[in-house]
Amino acid sequence: MKKLSTLLFLIAISTGIIAQTQVSGNQSGTWNAANSPYQVIGEIIIPSGQILTIEAGVEVNFQGHYKFTVQGNLQALGTETDSIFFTTDNQATGWGGIRFDGSDGISNLSYCRIEFGKTSGAYPDNHGGGMALLASDAVVSNCVFADNDATGGDTGMGGAVYAINTGSSSGPLTFFTNCKFLRNHCYGEGGAIKFTSDMNTEISGCEFIENTCNYGGGAISFYSVIDTKMIFCLFADNYTMYSSGGAIHTLGVGNTLIFEQCTMSGNSAVTGDGGAVNLVFSPSGATGSNNINENPQFANPGMLDFHLTETSPCIDAGIDIGYEYIGEAPDMGCYEFDQYLITNEYQPNDFKISPNPTTGKINLEFAEDNIQQIRISDLTGKTIIEKSEIQQNQTIDLSGFESGVYFF
Repeated sequence: MKKLSTLLFLIAISTGIIAQTQVSGNQSGTWNAANSPYQVIGEIIIPSGQILTIEAGVEVNFQGHYKFTVQGNLQALGTETDSIFFTTDNQATGWGGIRFDGSDGISNLSYCRIEFGKTSGAYPDNHGGGMALLASDAVVSNCVFADNDATGGDTGMGGAVYAINTGSSSGPLTFFTNCKFLRNHCYGEGGAIKFTSDMNTEISGCEFIENTCNYGGGAISFYSVIDTKMIFCLFADNYTMYSSGGAIHTLGVGNTLIFEQCTMSGNSAVTGDGGAVNLVFSPSGATGSNNINENPQFANPGMLDFHLTETSPCIDAGIDIGYEYIGEAPDMGCYEFDQYLITNEYQPNDFKISPNPTTGKINLEFAEDNIQQIRISDLTGKTIIEKSEIQQNQTIDLSGFESGVYFF
């Protein structure tokens, strides 16, 4: 099996709106793709005892700074090939985020992109640019939180997500799984997420990249949390300006955090301590057992690709903590090395792509004629084109897709 190479290219295409539905006030029932986009023209509330289901392919577009408040239950169920978007065309004003306020049961969000949320007003509306979990629980999987902001009143925390009093002492209720947190910002603590008095929250397979804050925890800030678990997560290029913990920051007493097989790179605390974590370990001179001080040999850290190459000293160097692994022992870091994906790996000089950026068609030229598969996906991970019959010189028409950045 050939490993797919990854690069970025731009396209510039405009598309028209086919249908639209204006919504405000109390909502329940089902929002479907046929009536999308849903233009939000006022505050949205899912009342207690009611359920709103949002189907794959729906765009929820906020026409002003309105909140999406969930007192009942939200089921926003996108798919790998058809995401749900919560967005706005007015990025400067933004929108009020999804606010779970004592909501019923456990809401579910999968394959959603939540972007350009912006906080305003007094507590709790000043926290959680994209989402707030206020004594509420949710299962969030394969979602992207991008360019959200919590600077309302110069007090906001949790650029993407603010969570308080979630979970249970008997076990986890809130999960963030395989999510991406990109370029979120807050004035206070937790550029991506701020957790306060939460119990048994699980964060697994998530990526925190280029999130920023002023006062601690460029990616995440924790205050008095119990048994929060972080597994197979990547923290890269996050920073805080005036406090500690470029990636992770803790406050309060009695915090119990569990970190398992995470990767941290390029995080910084500009005027504080702890470039990565304000706990007990640092990028060099680590004390204790089972540490290594060698080049991890990442695939391409400059392009934020922290997968291990086949000669990495991190392979089989981890500790068995009960999760599936490949080889003789678990690998160190957030990505498990798979030797079956490196056969005839293609490097950037093994093929050409032009023009890049493009306004329609792209031309692919491969150095060899044995390519088995190519895939193009958007920033949410949604596959837009997949081909298995590949010619050495291939032309692909992208004129039917929106402008933006795509992965090849």
